[in-house]
Amino acid sequence: ALIMTFVLYGINRIFIKRQYALAWQQQEARARASGLLQESFSNIHLVKSAGRESSAGKRVLGEYSNLYDLNLSAIKLGAMRNGLMRLIPTLCKGMLLAGGAWYVVQGELSLGELLALQGYFAMLLQPASSLGFVEYGLQQGRAAADRLLTLAEQLPEENLEDGIVPETFRGKIQ
Repeated sequence: ALIMTFVLYGINRIFIKRQYALAWQQQEARARASGLLQESFSNIHLVKSAGRESSAGKRVLGEYSNLYDLNLSAIKLGAMRNGLMRLIPTLCKGMLLAGGAWYVVQGELSLGELLALQGYFAMLLQPASSLGFVEYGLQQGRAAADRLLTLAEQLPEENLEDGIVPETFRGKIQ
């Protein structure tokens, strides 16, 4: 049972790395798509006056198509991970039951001892599995926090090149 917790932890670590990268990409794509949609609607008069409705529509649909593909990838990744995280303990419980049944038939183990062993096994694996599901879900929050920290670390626009704050204008501007 202890070996199984380490196996579940290892599987979880593999999928968490992929989930983090995918969550980052999803959030970036969502931001791009929302920004492009807002830009298109806020400048609708300019878009229509230039006859660029189809071009703007294609750009927006392209971004949302990319976001859709990323969401499907996240669903596939989650389904694979959830399937493995549920399949492996179930297989182990089945092997424990089959092996225990063999020992019960041989008379080396009572039925009550087998049931107690199954109960202990379930009590040990359930918290490890639950922690894995929680950690997997936290990856989206971690990706969002990292994106926000990246923005917070950037210098304001006036300080990008040389770090000098521009002076205020004096006099008339023509």
